[in-house]
Amino acid sequence: MTTKPNLSMYNRYSSGFFMLSFNDFIDYVFSFYGADGLYDQGRTKEQISFATLTYLDEVDKRDDDFYTWGNGDSLDRERVRDFMNDLYGPSDDIFPVHANCKYTDILSAVASGDI
Repeated sequence: MTTKPNLSMYNRYSSGFFMLSFNDFIDYVFSFYGADGLYDQGRTKEQISFATLTYLDEVDKRDDDFYTWGNGDSLDRERVRDFMNDLYGPSDDIFPVHANCKYTDILSAVASGDI
């Protein structure tokens, strides 16, 4: 059974949405990538928390106008997902490691002329 993302932790303000707390953001990301989430990758709240902190460190380190914290919006969620894939590897549910893939990466497939 797939659960719908819990968006109740958002508050509305004049220019958009903002997350109420760190735990709310973790729950929001978990509703997408945790067990029975919309895009179930089997991620734990601990993994999400660590990836979120790593993402926030990267935002602080870059200190530019194009890579910012968006108050817990969908781009923040997707960036945290990308950090989890980098930290823990891609989910076997999304990228099966046991699949008999002819090509190990997209460049090999393109170079072959098959795609």
